[in-house]
Amino acid sequence: MKLSRTVICGENFDPVPKIIHQTWKTDRIPDAWKPYQASWLRAHPGWQYVLWTDEANRRLIAERYPWFLPVYEAFPREIQRVDAARYFILYTHGGVYADLDCECVKPLDPLMARGGAIVSRTRDGVIDCAVIASSANHPFWQLVFRRMQTPTFVARLLGSVRYEASHVLFTTGTRMLNGVVREYRRHATVTGASGLTIYAPRFFSGRSWLDRYEPFDDPEAFVRHHYADSWLRPREQRVHRWFTKRAARWATGLLLGAVSVLIATC
Repeated sequence: MKLSRTVICGENFDPVPKIIHQTWKTDRIPDAWKPYQASWLRAHPGWQYVLWTDEANRRLIAERYPWFLPVYEAFPREIQRVDAARYFILYTHGGVYADLDCECVKPLDPLMARGGAIVSRTRDGVIDCAVIASSANHPFWQLVFRRMQTPTFVARLLGSVRYEASHVLFTTGTRMLNGVVREYRRHATVTGASGLTIYAPRFFSGRSWLDRYEPFDDPEAFVRHHYADSWLRPREQRVHRWFTKRAARWATGLLLGAVSVLIATC
């Protein structure tokens, strides 16, 4: 199988260990997500599987990375601690991290073959953090740790507004990770640092925020992200879903309008 439309930085690729990591508050995950959890086990027989709880996440930080514990505990929302923990988990153990609302369609072995650190983009160009992977001790995560310790001006500014979901994205989520990928790629160009592979959206079903509720249409996808948005508060979920669907309708209307004008002038 040819995995085209990828971006690879550097040439130092250590193997990705055959470990699947997922996180939840406790060891009892919601019934709605159990089929997705089972899909990872079914697609990867022989791989180690670890479900990390909030308690286990904190223990990892406290015991292995106590210098980060003040930042970890100061995050205003639990999802920020969960986001941070996934990066430390991969740095410590390596392997594949997947959100519980992600369904594995087929084994990830072909995508993991290059080793190093592995991420993907959504269709709107953002680095996704729902499924990420790496070898242990990969230097990419060191930049992530530094960015979480010293957030950007935009991230700090968003911390002062009521819609805190954006603050999460810019401090520990996709927007933060997007900035670190840019920084790492600049660094790798100069130093030849160890590998970072950025897969095209179709491999991880990286739908954009405008089409995230549409049917899956990526025949090459290894993963389907179902976007449960469980980390959003109820008010944020309502705003987000209303805006997403309304924006999609606006975009469709504008596109149809442009096509109509073009046809009329031909």
